[in-house]
Amino acid sequence: MTIQELTNKIRELIACKLEMPLNWVNEEDDIVADLGADSLDTVEVIMAIEDEFEIEILDTDVERLHTVGDYVNFVAGKIGVHIDA
Repeated sequence: MTIQELTNKIRELIACKLEMPLNWVNEEDDIVADLGADSLDTVEVIMAIEDEFEIEILDTDVERLHTVGDYVNFVAGKIGVHIDA
């Protein structure tokens, strides 16, 4: 998986969970401030990402995840996708 494929998949998951068009979800968007996610939405996004990539995202990790790009970088590190790939 390339970083672009990972980014696209995470964007798709977020768009699906927030029930919005994919083109509204960009890497620099803050999940809460820009995309309007509430705490339940955030939990659903995290659970979807955990299920999709078979990883665990700890509460301490969640505190550092704000933008779509933050999620991409975090997952990339967990599954071994190189950012420059």
